[in-house]
Amino acid sequence: MTRIAVRNCVAVAAVALIAGHALAENTTSYTVQEVRNDAEMLKAHAMFIQAQAAMVKAIADARVQQAQVAKTMTEVQAMRMDNALKHTKTFYERRQARDTYFALRQTPSPGDSKHPVQPAAMTVQRPMYRLTVAEFDPVTKVIHWPDRLRSDRYAGVRNEIEAIFAAQQAGDCGAGSVFFAKVKTATDRMADLLRAEVRQMSPAEYVAAKRFLEGLRNEALAPAAVNQVAMNGN
Repeated sequence: MTRIAVRNCVAVAAVALIAGHALAENTTSYTVQEVRNDAEMLKAHAMFIQAQAAMVKAIADARVQQAQVAKTMTEVQAMRMDNALKHTKTFYERRQARDTYFALRQTPSPGDSKHPVQPAAMTVQRPMYRLTVAEFDPVTKVIHWPDRLRSDRYAGVRNEIEAIFAAQQAGDCGAGSVFFAKVKTATDRMADLLRAEVRQMSPAEYVAAKRFLEGLRNEALAPAAVNQVAMNGN
């Protein structure tokens, strides 16, 4: 009886040992597979992150290229504006020199009688540009400024010019007069202020404002008697 019990115990122990060994093998096999699955998942996640990084880099490169193109376009536009400004400045400086020259020739002087009379064909000259009555009233001396020159930026020199014209006397005119020198100095300062902000306006605005200042300066060249009537109807 004892032998049978011992044999049964040994058999149970053997079965338990075999079952435990098999369970241990299954557990080890499952753990390795799980690790492999996790490794594959991590690998896929890493590839996804790399793809995202590549996309971000591509977007950044594209934006850098766009910024470079925008910078180049801005530089080209600035060069165009500078060239247009230089052309306009040269044009008006030449016209101003010509008008001043003609005004000096038209202004009588004590020595005029010593000069020989020129043929009529040689004395025909183009009249200098003058403002209309709607822009400058030669009787009341009221100046109607264009929109571009009405801002606070020009208030100081604008008031100065208005005061100069308001104080004009009958004999204040001509290129050699103190009156003309004051008007020219003030309008030149306003032209400098205008030129400094040329990139904030259209070429048409700049040309119109510059031409207005030219006409205003020429009003100081004309004799006071002529100022009673508008010189042109433009």
